Amino acid sequence: MIDNSFLRNTVDKGCVTLIGSEPSLGKTGLALSLMLSAAENGLTPLYISLEYSTDMLMEKLLGIFSGISIRKIAAGEEAKTLDESKSALSSLRISIKSMIKPPLSDVISIIEKHCKENQADIVFIDYLGLIRSGGENAVPVLKKLAESFDIPIVTLEQIPRGCYAGLCRGPEAEADISLRLIRDGEKAKLSNLKGRDIGLDLIFNPETTGFSVCSSHQE
Repeated sequence: MIDNSFLRNTVDKGCVTLIGSEPSLGKTGLALSLMLSAAENGLTPLYISLEYSTDMLMEKLLGIFSGISIRKIAAGEEAKTLDESKSALSSLRISIKSMIKPPLSDVISIIEKHCKENQADIVFIDYLGLIRSGGENAVPVLKKLAESFDIPIVTLEQIPRGCYAGLCRGPEAEADISLRLIRDGEKAKLSNLKGRDIGLDLIFNPETTGFSVCSSHQE
């Protein structure tokens, strides 16, 4: 799992943090790992998925939380451990909303509703490019929303393969905090494209698709 100190020290209230990566490197697994860390430390995360169904996300989340592979979960193995993990997960204040290529206005409405009802104090969006914005720039709108409710909004974004490696352009340049996920096999790194580089080394678990902090970075 990813220690909550990363969220506390890197993801700021009232700001939009964008995590970009090339396709199939594990953006969703990273965001779910971060969401679990937030929930286990008393926060109330709202996860908006524009790519996966709620059932698929809950299966991924259960795998990351329990450490049991997605394959074993699908096969119904280790039922006792899974039941215990499901019970523990149900005690966390997590909201997951699945939307297929929604307009920006619908995404904003869901965030506003949850914040006004005190059902979200950190928001994850997976991922930015799947929002139908009608030509409107989504990042400034999300920044105003984050400022209005004084919450962090973490949005994922897919970066084309080999495109401006290490450079900060487009939505990455517009976000308050821009991080880039790079992964080679099970070794991964999260770099800050703006300001001081956090240089966070991560370990990717291909069985669960979750991430944990490399032991040399743990306190």
